[in-house]
Amino acid sequence: ENLKQSLELYIADRKQSGDEEIVYTAHTFLEWIKRQTEIIKDEKTFSISADDDSEVKRGNVVWVDFGFNVADEFGGKHPAIIYRRSGSQVFVFPLTTQPPKGSHANVYVKVPYVHNFKKMDRWTNVLNLKCVSIQRIDFNSKPFGNVNGKVLANISNTWQKRGIR
Repeated sequence: ENLKQSLELYIADRKQSGDEEIVYTAHTFLEWIKRQTEIIKDEKTFSISADDDSEVKRGNVVWVDFGFNVADEFGGKHPAIIYRRSGSQVFVFPLTTQPPKGSHANVYVKVPYVHNFKKMDRWTNVLNLKCVSIQRIDFNSKPFGNVNGKVLANISNTWQKRGIR
């Protein structure tokens, strides 16, 4: 009940200040709470098929639900390159179609092609590595894609240039 009241007060306050996007933001937030509740509810019984499990590997590109974002965080459902698996979690690099701009452009790696995805340029920020539960992968969005080893090497090289090993 407190959550509902807090959200209603927040919406009313933002509407008074002229924030027209608040209804969309509130809806997106509530959808994420619903999805997060489903993930938590299914946590103990979650399983994937052997075929899906074999696809959770380095270099593959999958759709990941990153959840509700705060400020400039990556949020929503986006394709991501699997960098490493760690049990029931994966380290991924989210992909964006927005070209990098400004002084931070040097932390992005261009991903010119993702096999099995629509042909377009994509980028990943090497400082935006995320560790997420395998439950966040959308196994219904197939086929999965993949990137060639050159993209993974470019990510590693860009990391090293930024002092990360």
